[in-house]
Amino acid sequence: LDLQKEYQRYRTQKGYLDKDVNEISFILDKENESGLITLDGTRSLSNKEVKANIELVHSQIRAKELKKTSLDSEISGLQEKLSSKEKELALLAEEINILSPLVKKGISPYTNFLNKKQAYIKVKSEINDIESSITLKKDDIELVVNDIEALNNELRLSLSKIISKNLQELEVVNSTLKVIEKQINEEDIYSPVDGVIYKINKSATTHGGVIQAADLLFEIKPKVRTMLADVKILPKYRDQIYVDEAVKLDVQSIIQPKIKSYNATIDNISPDSYEENTGGTIQRYYKVIIAFDVNEDDLRWLKPGMTVDASVITGKHSIMEYLLSPLMKGVDKAFSEPVNTKRLDTP
Repeated sequence: LDLQKEYQRYRTQKGYLDKDVNEISFILDKENESGLITLDGTRSLSNKEVKANIELVHSQIRAKELKKTSLDSEISGLQEKLSSKEKELALLAEEINILSPLVKKGISPYTNFLNKKQAYIKVKSEINDIESSITLKKDDIELVVNDIEALNNELRLSLSKIISKNLQELEVVNSTLKVIEKQINEEDIYSPVDGVIYKINKSATTHGGVIQAADLLFEIKPKVRTMLADVKILPKYRDQIYVDEAVKLDVQSIIQPKIKSYNATIDNISPDSYEENTGGTIQRYYKVIIAFDVNEDDLRWLKPGMTVDASVITGKHSIMEYLLSPLMKGVDKAFSEPVNTKRLDTP
């Protein structure tokens, strides 16, 4: 349960990181004709901190753009004024050129010529001042443009760092998820046959419960026609049975005195022995799984818990009395000597 919660937590974290990377990448890709990051896509941005930062930088850039617009307007006004002064200067220059020979001939008074000369110098000075103002304002515009680019680049760098950090976290999260998924898959329990759960071991559903070796997790009533049964044999008889060896089963009903025989085979023999306490005596045994096929009618009356007597084709093995159960649940039966003559006679 804790592992599942941990898995879901990392899955949720992965979802947030993936979404964050995709949304921020979209914002970085969306820029206006000036190459500036826009507010397009920020409304649906999940990361509120990033959204607030983008909006703050955008407001700063907007203020700089307004300042640039104001400077452009001032320059435009100065240029119009400059144009007017240049025309005025040209007229004064023309008047001076006309008055100069007239003054020399005594036709025009010198004071008039002098006034025009002073007016020319004044307008020339005003033109120089206007040109200086235009130059200064152009320098201010260049600084504002540089500030805008710096703010935009700083924002772009900040967003890129967030993406890089998220990608690094995603790599760790994905690696962790793979480990957890592997652990979850290893904890999955698979039934050897398809069926319906018939009974559940309480320890398997209790938090902190312990399942001992060879204990049942649950019992299943199979839907398939191949039945599996579990048999216990003494270690001293282990060398007398073999996988795929033919077995004859006599199934006895729990309620009715009904016995039916089936042809079966030994499907598996446990590599290790188990131990159980029988009447205060510790006894070891090997677990043998026997498989046999039944027809549709037999599925209706066969039930977990039926007693079965198993006989090897070459001789009677009454040591193989066990419960028929798809859960491979054995019963305590008395063990007797085997009479498998073919195996016993082999040197």
